[in-house]
Amino acid sequence: WESTRRKARMPGKPDYTKLVVLKTKVFGGESGPAQSLSAKLGPLGINAKSANADIIKAGKEWQGIRVHVELHCQNRVGAVHVKPGVSAQIIKTIGGYKRDRKKTKLENRSGNITFEDVERIAKWMEEEGKSMSRTFQGSVLQVLGSCLSTGTTVDGKSPKAIVAEIRSG
Repeated sequence: WESTRRKARMPGKPDYTKLVVLKTKVFGGESGPAQSLSAKLGPLGINAKSANADIIKAGKEWQGIRVHVELHCQNRVGAVHVKPGVSAQIIKTIGGYKRDRKKTKLENRSGNITFEDVERIAKWMEEEGKSMSRTFQGSVLQVLGSCLSTGTTVDGKSPKAIVAEIRSG
């Protein structure tokens, strides 16, 4: 009888030395999702309020643009890394991206960037390892596709027209 009865076990102590990476997407310069972050940071021994302050400080450069944020937690210390995407780079290049928090909906963005900006973003993509292409031309085509999805023109032309020019030579 005694051997078949299960004993209740207490959960083990958390290992603070292990590196834990929490990923979230926030508007730059604004706090992260407080409730979900605090639930994940509590067992790691990190104060959610100070982590949110770090997220706000790290995202100041990307004010009003949605960017990915990684929170590296180890030894009860959190380090914030902002990882902007290609569309965030395009929106920052266009400018005029300040957001009013009281308005819930984002307005449609439209703007114009130069082909040199597209090449600069493609070069950044390859350096960061974000490009899935084997060639620089493929990276440029990826950036042009992102321009199309964000409603951006390149040198006053549609990104589709520029893609056709690149493919034809």
